[in-house]
Amino acid sequence: MTNSRAASLRVSIERAVARSLMALPATAQRSLARALPTTPLARELLHPQFQVLVGLNATRPSLQSQTVRAARGGYRMMMQMLSPAPVPMAKSVDLQVPVPATGASRADRALVRLHYPLPTTGPTPAIVFFHGGGFTVGDVPSYDACCRDIAAQTGFPVASVEYRMGPEHPAPAATEDCVAVWRYMVEHAQELQLDPTRMAVMGDSAGGKLSAAVSQQAKQRGLTLPALQVLVYPGVDLSRDLPSKETYGVGFGLEKATIDWFMSHYVDDAALKLDPRVSPQLTKDLTGLPPAIVVVASDPLRDEGLEYAKRLQEAGVKVELLDYPRLIHGFFTMGGVVPVAATATAEVLGRTRSLLGKR
Repeated sequence: MTNSRAASLRVSIERAVARSLMALPATAQRSLARALPTTPLARELLHPQFQVLVGLNATRPSLQSQTVRAARGGYRMMMQMLSPAPVPMAKSVDLQVPVPATGASRADRALVRLHYPLPTTGPTPAIVFFHGGGFTVGDVPSYDACCRDIAAQTGFPVASVEYRMGPEHPAPAATEDCVAVWRYMVEHAQELQLDPTRMAVMGDSAGGKLSAAVSQQAKQRGLTLPALQVLVYPGVDLSRDLPSKETYGVGFGLEKATIDWFMSHYVDDAALKLDPRVSPQLTKDLTGLPPAIVVVASDPLRDEGLEYAKRLQEAGVKVELLDYPRLIHGFFTMGGVVPVAATATAEVLGRTRSLLGKR
């Protein structure tokens, strides 16, 4: 058996096992969680399905215990296991978008995979999606099923962006790549049959930060603003640790130690933590930014999302805060296995569809 077939079989087995555990009665899930290495706080706060999931996660090798290459492979397998089944699209197109030189990173091209869920008959709203993974793991293939699901549920084309990551390409390469892709998508909207006045940015975790940063940089650089920014449990401030990073830093899926490992690869100069392209929270003037959907959960990044949503509101930006305290970081990509995650994701995408679809 080839390595790829063995990996595919392992993913299929783990997916089947996880689905069977998610189908257990809540009482059985709580009992199982007590037998797994779940923390008392997680058992108190989380939905029973997630109590089981974080307990199982605690038995797996952490990302920070692996090489970057191994972590990337493991993350890709985890995404394949947890994500919804790939939805057929009317058309999918791979674009190669020029991105600029930044620091030690030379000019390059970024892969952008554009999924059209329906046959296009004219300019349509669209979503430019930036993946998560701590600026160290994750890529377009890892998020392919997720982006197809977003396209299917909203009815809008989704452009999935493969930006450069650390340690090979540390900050601010990721932000500059995403700004360049945003500029490209707006400038080429007509030939891509997209409506540049109804294009959103969306991302989870690292991608949430990039969505916030692109919205800010578009304003500062005089580019067309996104019509909507969807920030799913975004980490927007590297300059300080807020209380949620300690409260939820162990036993809630995303560990504080893993965040620290990600950041050691993402930022190679401590001074960059004060750069708004890296810490969008530090931008003083948030007026005039696009309307936002901000999503938070029981997550080390919870306080950053809540604080940024509050600052946007105080600056006069329309904000919808979607709070899922019984869910964890990562739920947005777990709808293929965890029913409660699929329900919450559908709500986020439903609000996105409603707000972006308005003229």
